[in-house]
Amino acid sequence: MAKVSVIIPASNEIYLQRTITELLNKAGGDVEVIPVLDGYWTDKPLEPHPNLIVLHKPKGGMRAAINAGIAISRGKYIMKIDAHCNIAPNYDIALQADMKDDWLVIPRRYSLNMETWDVRYERPIVDYEYLSNPYSERQLSKKPQLRAWKWSTRTDDRANRMIDETMTFQGSCWFADKEFFLKQVGYLDDVAYGPFSCEAQEIGMKYWLGEGRIMVNKKTWYSHLWKGKPYREIYQKMYGRSYARTSPTQLKNSVAFSNDFWMNNRWEERKHDLQWLVDRFAPVPTW
Repeated sequence: MAKVSVIIPASNEIYLQRTITELLNKAGGDVEVIPVLDGYWTDKPLEPHPNLIVLHKPKGGMRAAINAGIAISRGKYIMKIDAHCNIAPNYDIALQADMKDDWLVIPRRYSLNMETWDVRYERPIVDYEYLSNPYSERQLSKKPQLRAWKWSTRTDDRANRMIDETMTFQGSCWFADKEFFLKQVGYLDDVAYGPFSCEAQEIGMKYWLGEGRIMVNKKTWYSHLWKGKPYREIYQKMYGRSYARTSPTQLKNSVAFSNDFWMNNRWEERKHDLQWLVDRFAPVPTW
């Protein structure tokens, strides 16, 4: 098995150490874990480990943090994961065992219980997601955005397919061959998209509309913490300010750019137009 570089973009993260510990303890092979501290230092030093590489950089946002982690990574494979996740034992082996170089792979996603640090099995699993039409009635009633939504009917209909295509993904965890990723996607664009938003749209579109595929691997999993009211209350108490991923203006600008860029097929390197992707997964809700 090859080396896996796990990149964790982090900004004032409450559960960073716990996530790191899970990744190190549950790896079955050769991994390096790279938390990228984006413009801050943790309140307590992170616990030292021979496979831990702590990178501190000036504040630049999530996209720049991911780029910085990729730049120093030494693995054949790169894996990005949020700083508030649990992970399956031997996740690195399972992801490599069913992998092709031109795939972007998403493990099965569960919801994480913040108090017990365990899977919330009462919550639905997420195996598949679809891209919403930003100008559909559903999206216009919320906000026009080309974004991922849980695809429950596809999850039920394709339950026995352990390795399968998915139209898109949330962005909290993905796994890729580093060489192919850099050729197909490159470093994430933190100018046009801004510092934070639409990571999955940029990566996912460049795989599907380029020369790659997005696959779900149900043989392994991660559980992701939704940052709802309990988390935000702890954050407020710890840091003395309200939790915010990015400013409303930055988010609005990022979404507007993404909508225009992909809906109007402005990526010059594309092999396919967006309609090809919609047709491949048809019928797709909102299209």
